[in-house]
Amino acid sequence: MDNNNYSNKLTHPKWQKKRLEILQRDNFTCTLCSDTETELHIHHKEYIYGNDVWDYENSNFQTLCKYCHTLTELSKKQNEKSLFGWNLLEIFQQRPDRYRVRC
Repeated sequence: MDNNNYSNKLTHPKWQKKRLEILQRDNFTCTLCSDTETELHIHHKEYIYGNDVWDYENSNFQTLCKYCHTLTELSKKQNEKSLFGWNLLEIFQQRPDRYRVRC
């Protein structure tokens, strides 16, 4: 996926509308850690080649804070495993109070 083209699509009114729908659905809250204060991102659970970023069912999206989004993407890129062989999302979801990520 061309990053420049992708970045441009994120400013498109159709994406902005879809993003707002998802944020409202999730009460402007991270669906993993329940954070409401940190910058929120809309995560695509999967991409389909040729689809525009807004051209998915709402069930394909989830609201994540920027830290959980980073963890989610790292887990995906490592085939759901961290460098140590642990499933980061599984660990985080089991004890979100203990593994609160802050930079």
